[in-house]
Amino acid sequence: MKRIILLLILCMATTSLLPVSPDMDNLNVLINENKIHFEFVNIVLSNLIKPQAEPEKLSDYANMKIKPEAAAKRIIDKDDSFYYTKFLEANQKDFEGNLLYFRGDYGEAHKPLKEAQGKIKELYEDALERHTEHSRVLVAYAAQRIIKSNDVSSKHLMKLAFRELKIAEDYYQLGWNQSPYQFRNKISLYEDGFRASRRARRFTILALINFKTPNEDKNTYKKQSLSELQNSVNEGKVNDYEYIKVTLRNFIENKIIEGKISTTVTFPRPKGATDYEFKANNSGTLDLMEILDDCYAIITYNRISILDETNNVIRKDSPGPVTPDSNAKPAPATGAGTSQPVKSTTITNPPPVNPNSNPPVDSLQKKE
Repeated sequence: MKRIILLLILCMATTSLLPVSPDMDNLNVLINENKIHFEFVNIVLSNLIKPQAEPEKLSDYANMKIKPEAAAKRIIDKDDSFYYTKFLEANQKDFEGNLLYFRGDYGEAHKPLKEAQGKIKELYEDALERHTEHSRVLVAYAAQRIIKSNDVSSKHLMKLAFRELKIAEDYYQLGWNQSPYQFRNKISLYEDGFRASRRARRFTILALINFKTPNEDKNTYKKQSLSELQNSVNEGKVNDYEYIKVTLRNFIENKIIEGKISTTVTFPRPKGATDYEFKANNSGTLDLMEILDDCYAIITYNRISILDETNNVIRKDSPGPVTPDSNAKPAPATGAGTSQPVKSTTITNPPPVNPNSNPPVDSLQKKE
């Protein structure tokens, strides 16, 4: 009897030590996580790549011997095709896993879904390094103008921006130091890093606006009676994004704030996956309006939604955008004028371009 009880205890202990089987519930959790992560990193990468090239402008790719039919496709810059290729590989693996899952082959579905999660982790890793570097440039640009001033409120906002930037760098290092195959932990830490980097950008933009606002126009210096304060209402006020967007655009149009910035970061950077550094003279400029859109998770104006493009390729609705060099290394994004948010819509192929006709109209619609 004692032997039977001992055998039962050993069996129960051995079962608890076995890895979790890839059953329907576990795979369903993994599928939903991958979907959320794809949508999150899509906004980040779509804003990091350069503005989309016009379909008829193929002069830069003449030496690549692109066929005339390629004029009807959307072109992704050869410097940014690295991100597009990686995203497409991850999306294809995720689709393969979803297909096997819905067929009921749970054992076979786990491998491609896990591979897709690993590729998503790589996208998060590279994108966060680049995103944080651009935030670092923005913070350094504002610090050069504000820190030595007498504006206490703007300096306080800059202190908050530096704090959030340091938090983003710490999250990157925490994710980097995790076990190589702890994809879920790494992605979770990198997402927190993106949120901290966006908060650093918002604080910096607010500091620039506050610094350039005359004292008599600031709410801090306005006189207000106690009755006015008690009877004040908030009805009819726009949200934070709309208020900052309108204010920043007015400041840029009136040349109070520079719309496109570039500077050299003088303080040290943490160790990264690619050691990407923004070069003031070689990496172009950063557009403040586009940075503001990214702060509120909006795909900015004149950008291709990588998720929509790769979904079109998987559905065979279109041959996909032209990527002249799929092995190109990522390069810094450059500004594209005043930014406007756009809706993330499915992009279809426009008709072939006639050289004697007017250029085609962009199918992306501006967000109202």
